[in-house]
Amino acid sequence: MPDTTGQDVPCPYCNNISGVGPAPHLSSGSDFDIPVAEFDRTVCVPTVGMLTPGYCLLVDRVHSSSYSTLSRDQFEMVVADLRKSLNLLEPVFGPYLVVEHGFATRRTVPHGSCIDHSHFHLIPDSCGVLTESVLGSELAFHKTSAGELENLAGHGYLLIGVDSEFYSTRFEGLPSQWIRRRLFEVRELTGSWDWAADVGRDNLLKTRKMLRECSEEGNRGQ
Repeated sequence: MPDTTGQDVPCPYCNNISGVGPAPHLSSGSDFDIPVAEFDRTVCVPTVGMLTPGYCLLVDRVHSSSYSTLSRDQFEMVVADLRKSLNLLEPVFGPYLVVEHGFATRRTVPHGSCIDHSHFHLIPDSCGVLTESVLGSELAFHKTSAGELENLAGHGYLLIGVDSEFYSTRFEGLPSQWIRRRLFEVRELTGSWDWAADVGRDNLLKTRKMLRECSEEGNRGQ
């Protein structure tokens, strides 16, 4: 059960984790409600708006507006779960880019995230094209430790994880779903980058199938 202490309005992620409601924008009982992996601190779920197979979210069980509001110890617990998630996903989908948009867009100045609840985007990037595009963008990133993360609290920011290292940049007015837009552009995808317009059910089915086949292969090898 998520901790919703201090929460002013119902949170779709808190409701989803607790089983009160479905994943955002979907009806109850959706395949998107079934976690890929569950941990004490976080839950790894397939993202609604799955632009590519293997695209997941790592959602904190504790309600907070962004990971920058956590203590160092709390964030390191999240990072430990992140490593476990990537250990599960990377053998199937290759290297990942990890992204947090920071605060939600409900504030006066857009900050990039759509839902005001801490979550990482876990995006397969086997060729490194998306990572290169993000790091080579107009945003100026610098290496960021867990202890420095609190300096981003209260600001618009983008936090990315590459090869077990984190990099961040402050950016007020980051467009909503910025990383989805960037992924859509660099991969030259068709359809829509907007999760509300295209939930990506075909990619969800591919993801479930690939994970199942990898698990069955591992069981046969034991």
